[in-house]
Amino acid sequence: MMKRRDFLKAAGAGLGLLVLPRWARGAAPSDTIRMGCIGVRGRGNSLLSGCRHHRDVEVVAVCDVDANVLAQRLAQTHAHYKNERAKGYADFRRVIERDDIDAISAGTPDHWHAPIACFAFQAGKDVYSEKPLCHNYRESQAMLALARRHGRVFQLGTQIHAGGNYHRVVELVRSGALGKIHTLHVWKSGGSGSIRW
Repeated sequence: MMKRRDFLKAAGAGLGLLVLPRWARGAAPSDTIRMGCIGVRGRGNSLLSGCRHHRDVEVVAVCDVDANVLAQRLAQTHAHYKNERAKGYADFRRVIERDDIDAISAGTPDHWHAPIACFAFQAGKDVYSEKPLCHNYRESQAMLALARRHGRVFQLGTQIHAGGNYHRVVELVRSGALGKIHTLHVWKSGGSGSIRW
């Protein structure tokens, strides 16, 4: 049976959140990762769903400042587990202060990623957070220092980049099979709200 700490260190493939091959058909309660999902609209809802569908994870806290979103996601979580053990919160600090939570996901608006991670590290929680990592370099250094000081695991959501296809491309480039790479073209294939085409 994989230990909780090893599981968190290895997490990240597939949907990008704690989605790994199903090594075990079940886990002892002591090996179950108890998650608090903070910010559950949009991408955060995908993170919550990913957590709920992993056998070794139990979502025990759902948090969002929008009462309507919170009520809907909490009801979905209760229905998924067929019980009402998960609790709902409007304030992420109430999630982080719970001693029975092992890890949190942060699917909040960008400016909250670093503060939530820093508070979580100090409370002994591992963290999975969406991009961007933080707002500035100083925040990144604070996050790194706190994660190291408290011995916590952190993973930034890179979804597709954590998958096998991207790993194969990196291997090809590094092997020299494509020759010397001198130019790279990138594009964005769609609009995103206020980001123009």
